[in-house]
Amino acid sequence: MTIFKDIVELLHNNDCVILPGFGAFVLKKKSASIIQNKFIPPSKNVSFNSMLKENDGLLVKYISGTRKTSYKKALNLVEKEVEAFNKKLTRDLLVEIESIGIFELKDENSLNFNPDLSINDLKQDEDVLDTWFSSWLWPISVFNGLSDPDNKDINYYYPTNDLVTAPEIM
Repeated sequence: MTIFKDIVELLHNNDCVILPGFGAFVLKKKSASIIQNKFIPPSKNVSFNSMLKENDGLLVKYISGTRKTSYKKALNLVEKEVEAFNKKLTRDLLVEIESIGIFELKDENSLNFNPDLSINDLKQDEDVLDTWFSSWLWPISVFNGLSDPDNKDINYYYPTNDLVTAPEIM
């Protein structure tokens, strides 16, 4: 089922991709954090919403463009793949989709989704920060602002508790 590769591709630039007639893959944003003096960049995890089934056109239009076919043929392809996926899920009760997660059919009304957290390439590179944040973070990391927050160098760069930046950045 090649349609899921298209969904993964779309999730790189979209927070929600609806698979018409089946449900929506929704990205949950996870904020950046600092754990044991190590900066963890922001990331995104995939979740699934079975209530969003109406075609919003995003996936079908993407398939139509990448496969150089009409919108109607692309929609027909999506409908056939959804039908095939539902049959496979009904037969096997457990279906794994690479880079997305595992669907498990408990009974006719209970579909469980377990996201694939081991393959999360839907995040910002660990060594890349946007400019204003990295310039704000630099003195903290260089002058031990986490382990010694009241040293003279930190107090020089951060004389107050206010972070001041240009309004267009916020």
